[in-house]
Amino acid sequence: MMLALSSKNKLGFINGSIQAPDSSMVNQFNAWTRANNLVNSWLLNSVSKDIAASLLYHTTAVEMWKDLVDRFQQSNEP
Repeated sequence: MMLALSSKNKLGFINGSIQAPDSSMVNQFNAWTRANNLVNSWLLNSVSKDIAASLLYHTTAVEMWKDLVDRFQQSNEP
């Protein structure tokens, strides 16, 4: 997933480096919203329907990604 997002110049939407501009900057905010929704759709379509259903309440790709990391990140703790 990281490779796909990076190749589309969208990695910043999941690592937090591309944040929403102020909503008063209408054109930039609308462009960010479209790109964020695109990344959200890619994430939702890359997981099972059950997992996707539980991710729908997130509004940003970074929130959705954090949820997935929290669920699936493996720990080396005993």
